[in-house]
Amino acid sequence: MKILAIETTDLTGGVALLEDDVALCARELDSNQRSARSLAPAIRDVLRDFSWTPDEVDVVAVVKGPGSFTGLRVGTATAKAFAWSVGARIVGVDSLDAAVADLEFERLREAAPSDTSKFVLSVALDAQRGDVAFRNYLVSFAAESLSVFSLNSRFGLVSRKKWSSVAPTLYSANESSGIRDSFFPLAPQSELDGVGALDGRGVVFAGPALDESKNRAGLWGEPSPRAILGARPSALGAAKIALESARAGHFDDLWGLLPVYSRLAAAEERALAKAACEGR
Repeated sequence: MKILAIETTDLTGGVALLEDDVALCARELDSNQRSARSLAPAIRDVLRDFSWTPDEVDVVAVVKGPGSFTGLRVGTATAKAFAWSVGARIVGVDSLDAAVADLEFERLREAAPSDTSKFVLSVALDAQRGDVAFRNYLVSFAAESLSVFSLNSRFGLVSRKKWSSVAPTLYSANESSGIRDSFFPLAPQSELDGVGALDGRGVVFAGPALDESKNRAGLWGEPSPRAILGARPSALGAAKIALESARAGHFDDLWGLLPVYSRLAAAEERALAKAACEGR
């Protein structure tokens, strides 16, 4: 199975090629250009470098959000156009999931609090206006393997300060809304036993929201919780998730797949606030 993956959650992004379980290429887009200019040439170049013709691509994976309004639209539109033109299937991947999927076993094990076989991994990205979009995961180790579960079906939107202060929402229980954004399965009760006893020092933070903090060392005060710097949504992480989804026969509808934004645009929020004030 040949997979082309696209990630444009920020101003730039990346592309990746995966053939079965082998990662062939993970390439960052030109940081001097917006993805609207650099994405199509990057796709052309990686396909050419590995002697893939466009119609050899079986699955197109695209990180669908949350993330940058413009970046998500560019990535999603490009992925859909490519998939439609070559007859490939398409898989939309959650941004936070794509960041987790690209974390290697060794990095997670190194970040884990001592004397524990499981910990909460809280991943967040910048949602503008002082907020972050986050989801919490349960990482459970067993010998030389690990399992990752979602603690939130949908991502949450909170202030950066609330996220970094280990608010009660950090330990959200399984939700029954029926809406699933995360690829990772919800944690079963057997895995949740004992997790509620963890305090702030037992949580590992990661994601672009952490990387972009202007005061990383003093974000929490003392003692500061553990953190994984540099963890970001990636095209390769999206490709890994798309491979598992495709093997399970789970694909997205080409025409129904849309970007997932962390919040309404500022103009939409103002319009809703104005309507509420006017009693409409």
